[in-house]
Amino acid sequence: QQRTNINTADAQQLSQIRSKNNQSIFSQGEANALIQKREFNQISQLLDIQVVSDQVFNNIRGQITVQGAPAQDSNFDDNNNEDKNGDENNQEGGSENNNRNGGNNNGNNGNSLININTADSNELQELQGIDQGIAERIISHRNSQGNFQNIEAIRDVKLLTVQELAGIADRVTTREGQTVNGLININTAPTEILQLLPGMDRTKAQAIIDRREEENQELQNNSVQPIQGNPFSDIGQLLEIEEIDEQTFREVVDWVTYRSNGYRIESSAVDINGKIIATCVGIVVRDNNQLSVPYWRQD
Repeated sequence: QQRTNINTADAQQLSQIRSKNNQSIFSQGEANALIQKREFNQISQLLDIQVVSDQVFNNIRGQITVQGAPAQDSNFDDNNNEDKNGDENNQEGGSENNNRNGGNNNGNNGNSLININTADSNELQELQGIDQGIAERIISHRNSQGNFQNIEAIRDVKLLTVQELAGIADRVTTREGQTVNGLININTAPTEILQLLPGMDRTKAQAIIDRREEENQELQNNSVQPIQGNPFSDIGQLLEIEEIDEQTFREVVDWVTYRSNGYRIESSAVDINGKIIATCVGIVVRDNNQLSVPYWRQD
């Protein structure tokens, strides 16, 4: 399957990336935020991208606040519509309230500011550069982390969650070409190799092996040919293992694969008496529909 290069794809191509559940990941606005920050060496760097880019924040900082509208002056008399403290005090009080309301309103009336702690998706989308995708991430961050303490805190909202990265890890790359070389196959690598990967140790490595070797009756029943064990069919399945937490996944995701284009083959020739009369060891590489044999030894 062709991967999308997040270093070269345009906003339209990025917005077409879908997860393993066929869910769209990036809106147009989110794709633009990614493009402004990219020069990625690893796909895990997507987890550090701010969904509200510097450009968008500079455009909206004078239109947002974290406080409600100024309260009505308690000395205001509804009957005669006069301020008992005088016009001068009323003007000063109004100015003070507006300053408290946002701190960065750049002269806007305080009542016109959008409160990022209470605004719904439609209200947030009134801001330049904020589309539905970005608005929903702002609200999700607010619901999970609590209210924003100041308008600068909106820049803490991230473009992607670890779970979402897991869903697209096999669909994106930072390099050209269909084949990504040099990755460790979690379906075949031994404990000694897996435990050397970033974020890993022997316990986590063994948990991966236990998962791939466990019996999966559903796989055996649905397969034309019997499948031994329970091999991984997606990198995101690592997060289903109790020992692999989100931080470990973040560290290891750029180093592993669940499929290979290179194979080591060992074969023996046996006579009718069961005696081995010849052996061979070969390395075979499959590139699209072509095979090459960079190493072969026969004894």
